[in-house]
Amino acid sequence: MENNDPFLAFVEFARHNLTEAPPTASQSHRHHHNGAKIKEDSAGPSWAWMVSRILACCRAYPSGVTSSILLSELFQAWNEREFIEARSKRKVFDMTKLRALSLQRERMYEQFNFSKMATIDSIYEKKFVSLDAVLEVMVVDIQLIPGTRSYLVTLGDAWSSNTIDLYLHRRFYDMLDPEGGILRKGRELRLTGCRLRTALPTGLGQPRLLPTEYLVVLLNEEQDDDALLLGAQFCSDTFSSIELADCLLDSNYCFYARLEKIGEVDVQENNHHSKQQTFVLSDNNGDLLPLVFWDESIILANLFSAGSMIAVESPIVSRDSDRNMQTSGIFLEYGNKTRLYTIPVVHREEQVTVRPTQSASKPYEDSNLTSSTTHNEENYSLSQVVLHRDAQGYIDFKKYPVQLLVEGLQPKMSNVALCGLVTSVNVACTIDGVPLKSSFRMGIKDSSGVINVELHFADFWSIGEISGGHTILISGLRTSDGELERLSCTWDEREAGASVINISLLPGLLSSPCLHKVMPLTYLSDDRSPFVGHVFKVCIGRLNFEELAVRPVHTSCGHLVFQNCDHRWMCSFCHCYCEGIAQRCSIIITVHDSSQCPTPGIRVAMFRTTSN
Repeated sequence: MENNDPFLAFVEFARHNLTEAPPTASQSHRHHHNGAKIKEDSAGPSWAWMVSRILACCRAYPSGVTSSILLSELFQAWNEREFIEARSKRKVFDMTKLRALSLQRERMYEQFNFSKMATIDSIYEKKFVSLDAVLEVMVVDIQLIPGTRSYLVTLGDAWSSNTIDLYLHRRFYDMLDPEGGILRKGRELRLTGCRLRTALPTGLGQPRLLPTEYLVVLLNEEQDDDALLLGAQFCSDTFSSIELADCLLDSNYCFYARLEKIGEVDVQENNHHSKQQTFVLSDNNGDLLPLVFWDESIILANLFSAGSMIAVESPIVSRDSDRNMQTSGIFLEYGNKTRLYTIPVVHREEQVTVRPTQSASKPYEDSNLTSSTTHNEENYSLSQVVLHRDAQGYIDFKKYPVQLLVEGLQPKMSNVALCGLVTSVNVACTIDGVPLKSSFRMGIKDSSGVINVELHFADFWSIGEISGGHTILISGLRTSDGELERLSCTWDEREAGASVINISLLPGLLSSPCLHKVMPLTYLSDDRSPFVGHVFKVCIGRLNFEELAVRPVHTSCGHLVFQNCDHRWMCSFCHCYCEGIAQRCSIIITVHDSSQCPTPGIRVAMFRTTSN
C-alpha cells in the first residue's frame, strides 16, 4: 500500500535518517536463537515516537518549522532518549575486574524510576549525591576495616569507569556470612538515601558513601543459590496464614509476592507519622495485602516498580479495621528488622513480522535538504522486529518501527498508536439511564478501516476539543478479545503513555510546507479521507450571515452547554456541571478552489471560540 501522505512520508524519511545515523554505544544487533542476525529495528525510533515528537515541534512553533529544524530537533531528542534508555539495559562492565563479576548476559529490566538514577562517575564529577538518588550497583569487594568491626563494600556500576566504597549499615552485617551469605562479590544491589563523605580537608582519601539502611538486594531466580533461598525461606508463608495474635509484633513471616501497585504519598495529619506510602502485594493465591512505609522509609519506593516480585522478610503485622482489605484489615509495615529483596521483571520478547504493505512508503522530497532523499522501498523494507511481551501475553508495540493500521490490530496488543479521522464520539454506556461521566466511545478511521475505541478517564473528559472530522494521534491503546469474536480496543487515561493529540487544531502543521501538500477540493468527493498532510487552498465565495450563531460551549470538550432547572450550566456531551464556559461563533461559508472560483463550491462551517 503506497503512502501518498506527505506528513507520513516525512515521518518515514526522518526515521530512516535517525536509524541510519552512526550507532551509539547503546545500539547493537541482536542474534536469533539459531545464530542468524536480525536487524534490531526496535533499537531505532518507533513510528509513534517520531509522530509525537514532530507534532510536539508543531505545537511549540505555531509559526511553522522547516525539515532541517525538525531533523535537528528529532536527532537531539533521540540521542537524549538513547542515553536514558541505555541505563535500563544490563550491560557488561568496561573494567576488566568488573567484567568477571557481571552476569555475562544482557537483561532488559523494568524501568523503576530512572529519573532519579545516579552513576558513580556522576558522584565523582559533582562531588554530591542527593538523598533520593538511586544507585544500581554490583559488589566488587568486601573488606573489614583493620582494627574495627566495620565493613567497607566496594561498589561498581555498569555505566561508570570508577568504583566507590560504602560503609555497610549494621543491620546487614549478618548477611556477610562467608559460608552462605547473601551479600557477596558479584551481588547486585539498589541503594537510596545515601550521603557522601568527601575527601579529607588535606585532600587525601577518596569520597565514600556513608551507611544507608535503604538497601535492596536483587535476586536472580536462574541462579541456584537464589532459587534455593526463595524456595526455602519465602515460599512457605502466605497472606492467609497470618495469625491475628502476631499483630503489632516483629513477626518471622517471609512472603514472596507480586507488587501490583505503588500508591501515592499520603500526608498524615492526625497520626504519629507525617507521611505514608503503600504497596499493594499479591501472593501466589491471589490474596491482596498492603505493605505500608512510614516517614523516611517511603524513599524505598524509588527502588521498585509495579509488576516486579518482592521477597519481604520479617515485616510488622498490624491490624486496621478501616482498611477493608481481603484479610480482615491486616496489613504489613516496614520495620527495623524488615528486609526487602526484589526479582526484577525480565521482559520476554516476541518476534513480530512487519507486513510489506505497512513498510512501503513514497519517497520524501525536499529540495532544501542536501542529503539524499530519494530512497527506494527497499530502504524502508522491514522483515521482523523484536518486541516485549508481558506475563499476561500482551505484546508491547511502543517501539514498533512503522505505522500500525486498523487492519493490523490483533488481540493482546498494548501501547498501540493509531493516526486517523474521528468518525464519531459519544458516551459509552449508561446505568439506569444516567450516562457514565468517565467512559466514552470514539470511532477512528484510517486508510484500512474503522475501529471503535472505548475511552476511560480518571474522572471526566480531559483531552480537549475533539469531534467528528478531526484527525488525531491516539497512543496507549490496548486490544483484547471482545464479545462475539470482535476485537475490543480500549484506552485508559491512567495508563503510562496514554495520550491524544488533535492534529487538526495544530496551526504549526499548516505553517510548515515540509509537512503538507495542497490538494484540490475534488479530493473530498472521492471515497478517501483527507489525511494529516493534505490541506486545501480555497477562495471564499459567499458568507451567509443569516446562519451566524453564537452559543456557549464547555471549555473542556468544546460541546454545547445548557442550563438545568437549578440554573447551572450542564455539558450536553460530558453530562457534568461546567466550571469553564466559552462563547463559540459559527458561520456557514461557501468556498471554491482558487483556480475554480466561478464554479459551484462547497459549504463549510467555520468556528471561533473565545473564553468568557
